[in-house]
Amino acid sequence: MFARARLAGLVTSCSVLLGALLVSAGPAQSLPPDTITGSAPATAHGPGTITFSYDIELAAPVDSASITTQQPAELPANTTSVLLDGTPVPAAQISRPDPRDITVQVGALPTDGLAAGSHTLSFTAAVSTGPAASTTSQATLNYTRTAVPGSISSANVPVAVNQPDLAVSLTPDSGEDQVGLLGTGRDLDLLVDVANLGYGTPASTLTVNLPTGLALGSAGVSRDATGNQLSCTPASGNPQLIHCALGQLLHSGDPTLDIDLTSTAAAPIGQVGTVTVSANPDAGQGSDQNPTNNSVSARVQFTGLARLSYTVTPAKTSVALGSRTTVTLTIHNSGPQPAPSTLAFTVLIGSTFSIAGFTGRTGPPAEPVTVGSSGSGGTPSGGGAELLWFAGDIPVGGSVSAVLTVQAQALGTGKVGIAAFSGASDPNCPNFDCNPATVAIRAVPAPVPVPDSTGPILAATGQASPATLWLSFGLLLAGFGLLILGRRPAYQPVVAPRRGSHRR
Repeated sequence: MFARARLAGLVTSCSVLLGALLVSAGPAQSLPPDTITGSAPATAHGPGTITFSYDIELAAPVDSASITTQQPAELPANTTSVLLDGTPVPAAQISRPDPRDITVQVGALPTDGLAAGSHTLSFTAAVSTGPAASTTSQATLNYTRTAVPGSISSANVPVAVNQPDLAVSLTPDSGEDQVGLLGTGRDLDLLVDVANLGYGTPASTLTVNLPTGLALGSAGVSRDATGNQLSCTPASGNPQLIHCALGQLLHSGDPTLDIDLTSTAAAPIGQVGTVTVSANPDAGQGSDQNPTNNSVSARVQFTGLARLSYTVTPAKTSVALGSRTTVTLTIHNSGPQPAPSTLAFTVLIGSTFSIAGFTGRTGPPAEPVTVGSSGSGGTPSGGGAELLWFAGDIPVGGSVSAVLTVQAQALGTGKVGIAAFSGASDPNCPNFDCNPATVAIRAVPAPVPVPDSTGPILAATGQASPATLWLSFGLLLAGFGLLILGRRPAYQPVVAPRRGSHRR
C-alpha cells in the first residue's frame, strides 16, 4: 500500500516536471523565407540603357549559387557593367542562356555560394528606338543548401518602353485663344501643330470636333508642308466628330496641319462655336504620358451675311495744281445681318494726287490717326497712295462715312477708289473679290491773273495722264484680312479666306 502511494507520487512529480520543461521550451523557431526583389525605372526610351537591381535576402548560407535574368526583347541585358554587392563581376562568371538574358555565377568556382544576409545584383539593359511597349522583367536565384537544391524568383518588374507624348497646339497665326468672325459660306484655315514630345513611332489619329454650323471644307485636313490630304472619316452617328489618320509620329516630329472649315446655313448667327482638335496614339501604340496637352480649342463667332455698298463723292472734280479738295467715302450695310469689324481699302491711282488728311480711323482703337501731307503709309507700285480704313461695326441699314483730303501735285487725272468687307459674308464681295467704287478727279493748272478781266484765260496745257494703276482689290483685301489675323489681340478679327491649296 505504502509502495503504491510512493509510486503514484513519483509519477505525478515527473508529469509536473515534464510539463514545466515543455512550457519553458515554447514552440519550435523557423527560419525567415529567402526573397529576391527587383526594381527599375518605370519608363525608358532609346537609344540608351536602363539599370535593373535585384535585392536578395538569405536566411542561411547557400552553395553553388547563380542568378539568371528573364528580360523582354525590348530590354536585352548587357554582359558588361554587372555588379554583385557593388563589385564588378568578372566576364568569366557571366554567360548568356539566350540573346536577351544573362546568368551570373556568384563566385569564381561553381561551388561558390552566398553568405546569409543581404546581397544586390545590378546590371544594365539596352533600350532601342523601336515602337512603344509595356514590358516586365524577372530574375531567379538558383542554389543548393546542405546539398538540397532550391530557387527563388522575383515578382515582375514593369517598364514602359518608348512611350509617346502627343501635343497639339494652335500655330500663332491661327489666333490662339481669340474669337474669329465667320460669315455664312465663308471658309477659314485652322493651323495646328501636332508633335510627339515622347518616343516611339506611334500610329496616331487626329480628331476634329466641330460645332453646329461648321463643316469640313473641300480641302479637308492636309499637311501644310506638302498639301497632301489626310484620310478623314466622320464618326458613326455624329458627322460633327471627324477622325483623320495621322500615320506614324516620330520623336520630335512636328507636322503642321491645315484644317479647312466652312460655315454652313445651319450656323447659329451671333453665337460663338468652339472647334476642338485632339490627337491620340492608336490602340496598341503605347500610352500617352501626358494626356493634358493632347487637345486645343479655337472659337468662331457666326456672323451671317452683310451686303455692303460704297460711294465716293468728291467736293470737286477739278482741282488747281497745288490745291486741295475733299472726297467723302461712305459704306452702307443693307443686311440682313450687321457688318462687324468692317475694313475699307482706299487707293489713289496714279501720281496726280497725294493724301493730305483723313477723318476715319486708320489703326486699332488705341492708335491715333496720323496722316501727314505726304500720304497714308503705303505707296502702290506705279504711283499713288493707299490707306486701310477701320470702319468698325455697321448695323443693318446703317452707314459710316469718312472724309479724305487730297492734294493735286501733278497735272493730269487721278482716281479715288474704295472697296470694303466685314466679318460677315458679303454677296457683293464673294471670296473677297470686291467691285470697287471709283471717281476721277482732274488736276489743272492754277489760274494766272491778267490785267484785263475780260481777256482770255489761259487754257490748261495739261499733261499726259499717267499710266493707270488698277490693283486687284480682291487680293489686296485678302492680304489685309491676313494682317488682321496677325493683330487680333487689339480688336475683333475678320477670318481670312482660304487662298490656294496649302500654305508655303
